[in-house]
Amino acid sequence: MACTLLYFVIENKIYDRENNWITDFFNGTIHTIKVWPILFIVGWLSSLLLEGYEAQDNVLRLQNGNYGNIGTIIITACIIAPITEELIFRGMMYPLFKKSIGVLWGFVISSLIFSFIHYNILTFSVLFVFSCCLTYIYERSNSIIVPIVSHSIFNGIMIILILLK
Repeated sequence: MACTLLYFVIENKIYDRENNWITDFFNGTIHTIKVWPILFIVGWLSSLLLEGYEAQDNVLRLQNGNYGNIGTIIITACIIAPITEELIFRGMMYPLFKKSIGVLWGFVISSLIFSFIHYNILTFSVLFVFSCCLTYIYERSNSIIVPIVSHSIFNGIMIILILLK
């Protein structure tokens, strides 16, 4: 799988070599801050409309005070998942969909799949909107690093908010 992802990184040129890591990190942070109010409103509306549904398993564990595996959750949510998911969805799927069915449908279908793989109706709309934002960020920046950073920061903020609740 790593070789396949590396191939798509090279083939689809998902990292603009003129950008540097510091600029990409800064841009990912700024984009997360920009999109946060939208995601907050969508999440709030979703929680009102889908009141009876439960959160994801890791969220429930953290809400119930099960901090035994918090290190694993943080590493997975803030490092492994953003890198893996962005390489798959923005680095591989979206470019394939974009070439075959166009930008708009590439956005929509890759974002729907991204939302479905998280197996949670309560977070579906937030994840769909967030995925569309990540795809937009990817398109604008011509770099996979920017959406990876944004995704990592988003997950980190969500963990902090869950722990503070």
